[in-house]
Amino acid sequence: MNLSKIQLEKIRVYLDEIGFKYIDVQMEILDHIASAVEEKMTEDPNLAFQDAVNQTRVSFGKAGFTKIEKSIVKGLNKKYWKLFLQHFSSFFGIKYIWAVFLSAFGIYQLQNLISNKDNFFAVFFLAFIIFFAIQAYRGFKPLAYKRYMVYKISGTYAGYFGLFLMMVFQAIVKPSSGLLFGLNKGYLIVSILTVLFAVYYIAALKTEKDGVLESKAIADKLKLLYS
Repeated sequence: MNLSKIQLEKIRVYLDEIGFKYIDVQMEILDHIASAVEEKMTEDPNLAFQDAVNQTRVSFGKAGFTKIEKSIVKGLNKKYWKLFLQHFSSFFGIKYIWAVFLSAFGIYQLQNLISNKDNFFAVFFLAFIIFFAIQAYRGFKPLAYKRYMVYKISGTYAGYFGLFLMMVFQAIVKPSSGLLFGLNKGYLIVSILTVLFAVYYIAALKTEKDGVLESKAIADKLKLLYS
């Protein structure tokens, strides 16, 4: 037999009460519980819904639900790490590699033109603010999805941008001396780090956007389930 929408919601509320706060995790665990409850009620038509749920709770135990949650998290981490790597590596393919090299070359020449590291730092910081504002606007995630595990995991990659940015700032403030391949070593390092930072941040936002879209799909599915 199939459970009603009211019965499914009762199970979901129970999961929320015992500490499973992420909706997509709840939905996955709910599928396992619902299947078990339906099986028990099919085998014994006289078994009440609540009794079937209680028996299922005992058979799973909270630890059993936790194992399901860990499996979901592991799968999502693997999925979004793969997506992030795909977005990141795409900039070094035929389609974008020319833009990467031109950007690095432009930053190197800009440093030659400005020469004073304090002035270049000011220009870099202004450019970063503009870049960050544009990308943050494009990659904005609605807070309505904050209770989705996929929302949380997909957004973790953008969280490391501060550490990466500090490496660039450090390279600008304390430049390396000497030449490398006949080029100013300090300028070259700043150019490479700046481009890598931009590629990383764009890839992180694209990954984040993938998470938003998946969260939206789950939310839409949830609406259909209880509509």
